[in-house]
Amino acid sequence: MRKKMTPIALLLGLAVAGSVQGAVITFGSSNTIAPLTNATLSVPVGQTLTFYAWARTSDNTGNEAVNSLGLNIAGRSANGGAITANSYVIDNPGGTFAKRWSGTNLLGGLNNGGYLVNDARALTTSPTANSVINTPVVYATLTVTGVAPGTVNLFVSPSPLTISETNTTSTANNTSNFGFGDAAVSNTAVGAESTLADAVVTVVPAPEPAAVGVLGLGLTAFGFARRRRA
Repeated sequence: MRKKMTPIALLLGLAVAGSVQGAVITFGSSNTIAPLTNATLSVPVGQTLTFYAWARTSDNTGNEAVNSLGLNIAGRSANGGAITANSYVIDNPGGTFAKRWSGTNLLGGLNNGGYLVNDARALTTSPTANSVINTPVVYATLTVTGVAPGTVNLFVSPSPLTISETNTTSTANNTSNFGFGDAAVSNTAVGAESTLADAVVTVVPAPEPAAVGVLGLGLTAFGFARRRRA
């Protein structure tokens, strides 16, 4: 496990009741079906790709809710692949008095400080019916653009806000899981990542202009032939 042992920041005014535990954060291509494996995605150079971060608690009883979720997302490649983040939108459903989060903020911005998403923060002072519990929900929507061909591995880590939960019935640990099939990471170890990539984006070359032109000519000829037969 890679750990960047930077100083741990406080929760910036968040009042946390009960014990502290973590979340399970995964990526998927669907915003309606929760992922069961680490996402493997692809995007051509110059094109955009939208996918989703899902969240749930690591407690299966339904007695825990996420109070704060501070995350970074890094994209790294060993073969020259590159993507750039276009947008990162944290989902915040619920009416005026039942919002999932009291506030959200992308404090560090996009494509900054070595991260695609730098210090995205969501927190609540009191759980609601729309809080993140043990049922997976879409936490955020991420859109990226392919920049250079190759494989880009995505890694999630706690940001300075860190991660916390409220547990109404029992004491819990304070670790979270990023992706599937990997060891947990401390909620408060800012910048700590799991060993395995939490998602993989393969950037493929853009279609050659000549190939696009040939395809266009073929379609034109096909249409002309059909008109003559008519």
